[in-house]
Amino acid sequence: MVAAEVKNLSLQTARATGEIGTQITEIQAATCRAVEAITGIGKTITDVSEVAAAIAAAMKEQNASTGEIVRNVRTLATDADSVQNSVLDMGASIASYGSAIQVLWAARDLGKPSRVLETEVDAFLNRVRQT
Repeated sequence: MVAAEVKNLSLQTARATGEIGTQITEIQAATCRAVEAITGIGKTITDVSEVAAAIAAAMKEQNASTGEIVRNVRTLATDADSVQNSVLDMGASIASYGSAIQVLWAARDLGKPSRVLETEVDAFLNRVRQT
C-alpha cells in the first residue's frame, strides 16, 4: 500500500509539476506581451513628445510672426496718420493757392478798367489840346 501511495503522490507531483510548468509558460508569455505593450507605450510617449516639441516650435514661430504683424500694423497706422496729415496740409496749401489765384485774377480784372480809363483820358486830353 505504501508503494501505491508513493506512486499516487508521484503522479500527483508530476501532474502538479506539469501544471506549474504550463503556468510558468503562460506567465512568461504574458510577461512578453506586457514588455511589448510597455515598449509600444514608450514609443507612443516618444512620438507624443516629438509632436509636442514640434507644436511648441510652431507656436514659438507663430508668436514671432504675430509680433512682426503687430509691429507692421503699428508702423502702417503711423504711416497712415502721416499720410492723412500730409493730405490735410496739402488741402490747406491748395486752398491758400486758390485764394492767391483769385487775387491775381481780381487784380488782372482791375487792370482792364484802368486801361480803358487811361485810353479815354488820353482821348479827352487830345481833344482838349486840339481845341
